[in-house]
Amino acid sequence: VGDYFEWRTAGRVASVYGTMHAAAGFARDLLFGTDGRSLFVRVDPFEPGALDGTTIAVRTPAAAEVQFAAGSSTGEVISALDRVLELSILLDRVAPPGTELRFAIEIRNGGGRTQRIPSDGFVELQRPEDDPSRYDWSV
Repeated sequence: VGDYFEWRTAGRVASVYGTMHAAAGFARDLLFGTDGRSLFVRVDPFEPGALDGTTIAVRTPAAAEVQFAAGSSTGEVISALDRVLELSILLDRVAPPGTELRFAIEIRNGGGRTQRIPSDGFVELQRPEDDPSRYDWSV
C-alpha cells in the first residue's frame, strides 16, 4: 500500500457478501482508475493472505478474459501482491478503441471457490478521449 492519496480519487466497488450470497469472501473492495493507456485495479482482501494462491480473471462483455496468478505478471498484465493486489492492464486489451470500458474481476482459488466483483454486471468506466496529462499542471 503506497501513499494514502494514490487511490483516493479512484472508483470503488464494495463486494457483496453475507448469508444470502454464495460468493467466496476473498476481497472486500475493488478500486479502479485509468491514465488513458492502462486500467489500474486494486483489490483489498478481507484478511492478510486471503489472495495468496488465487487466480485473477479480468472479464469483459466483448473480449476474452485475461487470466493470471495473483501477484504474477505476464506480457499483458503487471500485478503485485502484498497486503493488497494491484494490477495494470492495457486499456485496448480490456476494451478495443471506440468501445465502452466495462470489466469485472473474478478471484478463484484451487478449491473451486470464486468471488466476482461486481457480483452482477460490470464496472463501467468512462474511456478518456484525449491525453489526461494536459490537465495535469501546476502554477
